Amino acid sequence: MEPKLSPEQREALIAQLKEPFHPRDVHWRVLRKQKNNDKRGEVVAYVKSAVYRERLTELFTTAGWTSRCETAMFSNLTRDKGSAKVNTGKLLVTCTITIDGFGTHSSTGEEWADEDNALTTAEAQAFKRTCAFFGLGDYISKIEKPWVDLDQYGNIVDKNGKKFSPPLPDWALPKKYLEECGSQMSQQETRQQQGGQQRQQAPSATQQQRQAKPATATTPHRRNHLPRHRRSPHRPRQP
Repeated sequence: MEPKLSPEQREALIAQLKEPFHPRDVHWRVLRKQKNNDKRGEVVAYVKSAVYRERLTELFTTAGWTSRCETAMFSNLTRDKGSAKVNTGKLLVTCTITIDGFGTHSSTGEEWADEDNALTTAEAQAFKRTCAFFGLGDYISKIEKPWVDLDQYGNIVDKNGKKFSPPLPDWALPKKYLEECGSQMSQQETRQQQGGQQRQQAPSATQQQRQAKPATATTPHRRNHLPRHRRSPHRPRQP
């Protein structure tokens, strides 16, 4: 018999399910590129299904949740692939997840059969969509899809050509991460303020030398003024 959760325990678990993933677990992939410009693209955020599984196991243990997938294949389909039409099929995966005390949900994922890793992609999509019904990772689909610069390999780069990840809004970051960042910023600001105060209070090297040097009596410097001799103008001799 399943242990009954108290309202407080249930609310706490729901809050932990809805908690955003750490930003290191958020990746980006290119949805589409700008026409006539391969160096610009629209990207979408995603998290690997393994991270979802880790969260479920962390909260409910391996015995507290289960998942199963069923696969169906639709054949004799035609789609545009590049500039050609391709005869292919489509994989449809239905994923069902049951969490003790939270019930059961199902959802589907799909992928063209001629794509690389089609089954893995469809299963991951179905799994993550089902998790969203429990509140896990539901926020990912709400993150804005920005247009970014791309290098020749399709990697996201900044204006200097260095790889980077688009920044996430605060609401898409876990509370603990925000608190740690806020604490680090506060400590950094405190160190900067303390450093500024110490620089203001600490005498300069010149001031220290002046303070250390004993005072000596000064005497006015006498200049040796040489007398100026006036010379009479040269007079020519009388004949």
